[in-house]
Amino acid sequence: MDRALVVALSVEGESSLYDVPLDQAGIVRVDDSWQAVGMDASDSPDVIFEDVAVGPRIDAPGFSTGRRGFWWGGGGVAAVWYGGSLGLVERTTDYLRAGQGADEHQLAHVGELRTSLAATEGLLRRTAAAIDADPKADVMTEVWLLRASTEQTARAVADRVPRIVGPTPLSRDRGFAQLFADLQVYVRQHHAERDYAALGRRFLEATA
Repeated sequence: MDRALVVALSVEGESSLYDVPLDQAGIVRVDDSWQAVGMDASDSPDVIFEDVAVGPRIDAPGFSTGRRGFWWGGGGVAAVWYGGSLGLVERTTDYLRAGQGADEHQLAHVGELRTSLAATEGLLRRTAAAIDADPKADVMTEVWLLRASTEQTARAVADRVPRIVGPTPLSRDRGFAQLFADLQVYVRQHHAERDYAALGRRFLEATA
């Protein structure tokens, strides 16, 4: 790799993409800067830019994050969150089947999680169908709703799965524990109340 597209703020405070040549001494990879257990296989270290010559601005301010493809990508990220949540719930039910069965409290948790997953899957399919039907349509609100629903489902999974299974698979099953940790890190690309407020604002300001 000899060049990179880097998102940076201009002196005016505007976000844009810049073409940056990578064969410069001022670009330093900081190994071991990723300290989380979650997504530790992603190899995502910090990179320091100091006195680096920057190439031309690639896009107009705000263009990259405002284009339709960016929001399609946001929906794709939500699909991964959904997959992680589904995987954890499926591992949880496998764990219960392999044990002594489930009590009523565990069954209630599984039932609620499956309900959340089904609702999110329906929204995921609806959003994908809307994009396929009209690639030029403005689907920003639909994607924000999808991301919100998926984040809520992931939070429910994080809350309920440990209450269903207890500490054993989280401490004795590496795959289970890794998936749990991965999901908690990745889903935080959703900006919580800030994103919910932005979604609410879109509905409040929408014209009838």
